Amino acid sequence: MKLYLEESIDYRDKLVVEASEAGFGQSKIASMYGLHQSTVSRLLKRYRANGNQLPLPHSSTASAKPALSASDELVLKEIISAGALSQGYESDYWDRKRIKDVIRQNFGIDYHISYISRILKRLNHTLQKPQRSDYRQDAAQQEKWIKESLPSLKKST
Repeated sequence: MKLYLEESIDYRDKLVVEASEAGFGQSKIASMYGLHQSTVSRLLKRYRANGNQLPLPHSSTASAKPALSASDELVLKEIISAGALSQGYESDYWDRKRIKDVIRQNFGIDYHISYISRILKRLNHTLQKPQRSDYRQDAAQQEKWIKESLPSLKKST
């Protein structure tokens, strides 16, 4: 029994409470009104918490507010723009773990690491993988090889 109007929900709550007070068990009430037993249990629990008064308070459907405020996001954006070196990291790149640590240290909020990408999207930042290079390469030798050795290896046309 799906109800969307507040009056309909209040009426359903009233029927459930009346059936409970008449001595019916939660399973029987659930089957009478096409509800799940856990729904009946939650309704009766809210009824008792409300001092046995109807109508029952219903939870708001509004979404939760983000833990980081707009001003906190601006501060975080400045921190990210300053670079990871300014926060004491050995290299100057950001990954989600580092950003998670910065948020926890500066704002006291502990996000799941997968949520960090959403925060970065709101800040118009993207994570970039560091460009990999072989530490053994010598740029001067590469240039010399490209100019001297490579042309002799190429097919002549």
